[in-house]
This record gives sequence, C-alpha cells and structure tokens, in this order.
Amino acid sequence: MIGLVLEDRVLGENVKVRRVNRRSMVEETIVSPHYRFSSFNVVYNELDIQLKGNFGVIFRAYNEGIAYRLYTTAKEGLTIRDEVVQMNFPKDYTTYMAYSTVKPGKDQYAMAFQNLYTKSSVTGVKTDNIAFLPITVDCGNEVKLTLMESDLEDYPGMFVKGDGKSTSLQGTFARYPTELKSFAPRAMKRVVERADYIAKTEGKRTYPWRIWLCPKGIRKCRLINWCMPWPRLTVSEIAHG
Repeated sequence: MIGLVLEDRVLGENVKVRRVNRRSMVEETIVSPHYRFSSFNVVYNELDIQLKGNFGVIFRAYNEGIAYRLYTTAKEGLTIRDEVVQMNFPKDYTTYMAYSTVKPGKDQYAMAFQNLYTKSSVTGVKTDNIAFLPITVDCGNEVKLTLMESDLEDYPGMFVKGDGKSTSLQGTFARYPTELKSFAPRAMKRVVERADYIAKTEGKRTYPWRIWLCPKGIRKCRLINWCMPWPRLTVSEIAHG
C-alpha cells in the first residue's frame, strides 16, 4: 500500500486509472562524473500508471531488483501531511535493522544515523523505535531483499517501523522542522519544534525512488546509482568557503 496524504484527500485511495504506459528492455548509458565509474549501462522494464487526481506511480524492474516512485502533476503547490508506505510479507521473515539512538519519547528522527544492526523477525521489530535505511529482509532460500531510497530532494527520508503484531512494516517520516536551537558544547543545531506536515513542495514533481535490491553481490550492485539524477552539479558550480 502506497500513497500521499494531502490536506484534503489521500492520493492512493479509491484510485482510477487514466492511462498505462509500458516500456520494455529500456537501455540507458548513465554518465556519472562523481562516481568511481565515468559511466555505466542499465537495462530495465518500466510500468507508468497515470491515475485520476493528478498523480501516478512508476515501477521499474531490473535484474538486481525493483524500484518505484510516486509523482504528482498538480498545477498548484502541495502540502503533504504524510506518506503511506506499508510493506506486507507472507511470512515472519528475519530482518536486520539499525535503530535510532534517541530514547523513546524524544525526537528519534534527529540522530547521527550510526548504530549496530539488530536481528529480529518482522513481528519482533521494535515498536517504540524507528529504523533508518538501509534495512535487509531475509526471505529464505538464499533470497535477501535490501530496502534503500534515492533521489531525495525537498523531501524527507523514510524510516521504518513495525506494529509488533502483523508481518508488515510501515514507512514513517519526520515532520518538517519549524524551529532550531543551538546546544552546547559544540553549538550544534537541533530540531525543537516540528510542523504537522512532512513537506510543502511543487505540485508537479517526482518523489524519491524506493528500491528493493536483490543482488547476488550487493557490494557490486549499482541499482541505487541507476536511480540517481546524474549529474546535478559541476565542479565549477561548487561554492568555496
């Protein structure tokens, strides 16, 4: 289950399809001046589902995994109160997750993104904490799926949580920060107040790619790089100071 929660409606409920576009065996050569390869080739199948209500979703299938992203085509700007991401599994698989180091009851989204990975079943995922990406789900029979995301711009990253009951995981997102304060001893700025929405953004745009990797060798997999916009900056555009 996926969708966007707006101020007046939920994009993803009671959907009606306007148009479906398919592309098969799409071949691209991606120039990547800021990567360890100057360029690389990619092949994928794509399904673009345009829905009534000025939004849609794109699915891509690669040899190394799958990816999807939402998009909106509204003329006016949008206030996104939340995003719906529910991942349902047929069995109580084993998971590997790194949780926030902030204690329950405090802002667990504001942290250093550094922690050891915890092994548990899907139903055993902590309910009083959130995990940051990537996470891995061991589906058995030597099949492991790693969840990542790419192309985040003007939008929060996704965290993952469980409900302790069902074999499903949910995405969760930090609300937009409205106030920051500096704290000793290093004058670090921290979020002290958040809005009731996750983003205010342009109405016509694409949203981050959500990627499930299923490679034989994850260290050699470049699927997350295939879903990145190359390039965004040249060296001459980087400011000094």
